[in-house]
Amino acid sequence: MQQSCHTTAAALALNSIVCVVRCLPGRATLWLVSSMCGGPYSTQWVHGGLPGFVRSVQLEQPTLRCHWMDLEDCQFDVDMLLPDMPLECAIRDNNLLSPMLCALPPSTLPSIQSCCFSKNGSYVVSGGTGALGLFFANWMQQRGAGELVLLSRSGKMTSGCEYQCKEPSVIACDVSKQPSVVDTVAQVTAQMLPLDGVVHAAGIELYARLSDVTSSQIDQVLAPKVDGTCNLANETANLSLESFVVFSSTSAVFGLAGGAVYAAANSCLDAWVQHRHAAGQCGISYQWGAWTEIGMAAGLPNSGFVAGGVTNTIGQWAIEAVIGSGSSMIADMSWHQFLTLYERVPDYLSAFLNHLHQVSSDTDTEFVQALTISIGDSTAQRAALESMVLSQVHEA
Repeated sequence: MQQSCHTTAAALALNSIVCVVRCLPGRATLWLVSSMCGGPYSTQWVHGGLPGFVRSVQLEQPTLRCHWMDLEDCQFDVDMLLPDMPLECAIRDNNLLSPMLCALPPSTLPSIQSCCFSKNGSYVVSGGTGALGLFFANWMQQRGAGELVLLSRSGKMTSGCEYQCKEPSVIACDVSKQPSVVDTVAQVTAQMLPLDGVVHAAGIELYARLSDVTSSQIDQVLAPKVDGTCNLANETANLSLESFVVFSSTSAVFGLAGGAVYAAANSCLDAWVQHRHAAGQCGISYQWGAWTEIGMAAGLPNSGFVAGGVTNTIGQWAIEAVIGSGSSMIADMSWHQFLTLYERVPDYLSAFLNHLHQVSSDTDTEFVQALTISIGDSTAQRAALESMVLSQVHEA
């Protein structure tokens, strides 16, 4: 498979790190040191997958203490590596910064209001014939989007797909291939309404443990996420887009045992959104948890730390609640079970340590049911979202 320089760089780095991890003894400490790969002013966002990778290592190989330090420049000194430092940190202006995940307090949640798209604009959705892509496209047209263009490698609607409004256009396009994206954007801008927005929902869920993952698998997972984002952004750079949405995953926030490369690929998307915001451009990253009614996780047993999962109803309202934010995670977590997966709870999850010894409750399931039953009750909807929507890992 031909790679772009973006996937090549990211894949080479991950392949090298995986090889090192495999060679380490059962109990060891590994430091990964990078420069400007994280944070809003990163210049090397293509390597922004390191947080997702490091968090996955903690779950998959808990006896390996894997650190990540991101420097402002390339001035590195081994004396900087102190044993009591956080597992993840960045040095900016001689200040040590570390990430922290926090629940959004109700007072800071945006008002849930109907989002409107331009009836005189067209919107491209990569992975648009997949379950989540189609769900988002349906929602966009219900909110006024003029024309929807669904992209897929085959150019065909997936069997069983239903479209609720005007039939969309479907174009064969492999977003990981630049020529394919160039042709598609040219076709859309020439034949349809002005292109006003992009939704990048394409991706490959391919899981393998660090002991088994191959170079080919790393390339396959990174290509649609990293190259797809770059190609779509580059070919629309001269357009005045009103929105650019990327679909990330909770794996970027928590890591994923058996899915370190998938977590890293999604973490790259989050880094790209931060980079884009710093440049004054639009960008939104939805870090989705498992959906219960659609998508690859639908119908599968829950993982033990997902209380009820993201239903279609909650997903739709969460989309509207955080549409103006940079990166937001939407998941239904059972914290007291999830935190027991760690041999040592990471510092960035310390805000949730009070849940560790709580007895299991049905609270999460109850608010999911309440939202489903009380769809017309905006108070119930807001209460559910206040429990569901968590802020992006941020520097504090």
